[in-house]
Amino acid sequence: MRIYTKHLVSLLVTALLPLVLVAFVTFIISRNSLIEMAGENLSFDAKTVGIRAVSMMSGAADNLATWSKLDTLQGVFIGEDTDLKMGLMLRDLANATSFRELWCVNASGEIVASSDFGMVGKSMDDALALPIVLEGHPYISMIDRVESQGERPAFMITFAHPLVASFDDALVIGALFGLYEWEEVADMVKNHTVAQDPEVQEVLLLDREHHLVASSHEGMDFSEALDTARLGRELNTVPKGKSVIGHGFNAKGQRTLNAITHVWAQEHGIELFSVVTLEESVVLQSVRRLELGILLISAMAICFVIAVSLLLSRKISHPIVRLSQTAREIAGGNLDLSPGYVSGDEIGRLAQDLDIMRVNLKRHIDTLDNTVDERTHELEHTVNRLREEIEERKEAEEKARSRQQQLVQADKMVSLGILVSGVAHEINNPNGLIGLNIPVLQEAWERALPVLDEYYKREGDFSLGARNFSDMRAHIPILLADMKNGSTQIKRIVDDLKDFTRQGPASSFEMLDINKVVESAIRLVSNHITKSTNHFKVLYGEGIPKIQGNFQRLEQVLINLIINACDALENKEQHVQVKTFTNNLEQEIMAEVTDWGRGINSDDLPHITEPFFTTK
Repeated sequence: MRIYTKHLVSLLVTALLPLVLVAFVTFIISRNSLIEMAGENLSFDAKTVGIRAVSMMSGAADNLATWSKLDTLQGVFIGEDTDLKMGLMLRDLANATSFRELWCVNASGEIVASSDFGMVGKSMDDALALPIVLEGHPYISMIDRVESQGERPAFMITFAHPLVASFDDALVIGALFGLYEWEEVADMVKNHTVAQDPEVQEVLLLDREHHLVASSHEGMDFSEALDTARLGRELNTVPKGKSVIGHGFNAKGQRTLNAITHVWAQEHGIELFSVVTLEESVVLQSVRRLELGILLISAMAICFVIAVSLLLSRKISHPIVRLSQTAREIAGGNLDLSPGYVSGDEIGRLAQDLDIMRVNLKRHIDTLDNTVDERTHELEHTVNRLREEIEERKEAEEKARSRQQQLVQADKMVSLGILVSGVAHEINNPNGLIGLNIPVLQEAWERALPVLDEYYKREGDFSLGARNFSDMRAHIPILLADMKNGSTQIKRIVDDLKDFTRQGPASSFEMLDINKVVESAIRLVSNHITKSTNHFKVLYGEGIPKIQGNFQRLEQVLINLIINACDALENKEQHVQVKTFTNNLEQEIMAEVTDWGRGINSDDLPHITEPFFTTK
């Protein structure tokens, strides 16, 4: 294979493979992020629709419970008020709310008052709700289709609440029934806007049996069992009061992204499933635009890399080919041909050496009748000079390679410092939220504790989370305090890491306490110390005056000494000791690190002051 082809293939492989990999990873991450954001938006809309529907039904149940306590409603049972008067009042209440009809039913199942006067005297003893209500329990039916002569069919919910005698709250004397018009909830779902294009999105409301009870699309047949298979298996696994994101298909057979939320009002027995679907093609439109952008940028980058690779390969290989051709012609006897390549790089020096050799060879041939000894001496001198140049060049290249490795290692250390600083910053944000929220939780627990104690005294022990209240009462304050201490410790460690990685000029000296420097260094390597020895000891000198120095650089020196001391230990029973003291004789402040390890190999001692030297 020609040298030109070798250089070209090497440059293309080195540049194109990382480029393709980065483009692919970027596309996958962006695609998943867009789908996740779309799912969160759909989940929010599903929660909004479900909560509004449950709130409307809960409000109707609360209205019925409030009316059932009106003393005037009981007058019709004891003869104080006429059914006409009560009927007028029930009609006013129905007109003021979303109830289509309101009835007062006695214990025998007879309607004694109604907002529809034609219902008075009729019997409801066959109603499923009556026995339940007469036992003192409220009742809410499923959604029923109501046929009315001369009117279009309507969907209703039957609410019923017991009427308790004012003179005896244990005596149920009848029931208050109401037919709630489901049309209001259906209209709310239909009018709820979740996208600019309703053709690709759908809002559904299902009851506990997964029957469709409301839809944002026209022409849906309510109270019929919905083909739940197109909503995905997530519909059967939604936890109570929670939301799940899944995939399915719409009525047109197109793949959709679904958000399913379970909403319920436990005190009223109301339970619904709110579903919002969105065609995946809408979500993936942005992904396709991103894909086209990445492909365009990648194509441009590939063209650029190919062009640069061709240029570099040509620049490297063509001069070598020309020099090879020139050398062959000179070897064939054409001593007047000069290489003609002038540059300051290695190829230029090689051309110069080749030209020198050509000139010398021509001169030797032209002066062949000179003495052999003189020519031999000149030849030896030339060879020695070339050998020295080669040796010097090798030595220079070795020094350059060593300096390059040191620069690479230094660059790695800088990058590691930036990475550590970034990670510390990302840890500090959620930890700040934890630190701010723990006092709020402590105050909330302290305020809730008297109420819980009163309930405990009145009702006995009860479950609080996975344990009893009597156990949790003493543990929760301890848990909150531990969380607060842990958050404080995390903040201190993060601050130490940020201070350690902060870059500053070497001349930024300040007055500092050597004991504080030692404390900060030990905190940063405490985990390494714990893994290395069971006997770590720190002796802080007292009354040590402050000195002028660079805190970060002194800290880095101490960290290196402590880590080296720990790495020198052969087992965890060996000791490491750090000591600070004042050498009054020499007027020096000392920080001494001592270990009981194996020590430094005698062959490595001459190199310990070289930058980045290590035996690891």
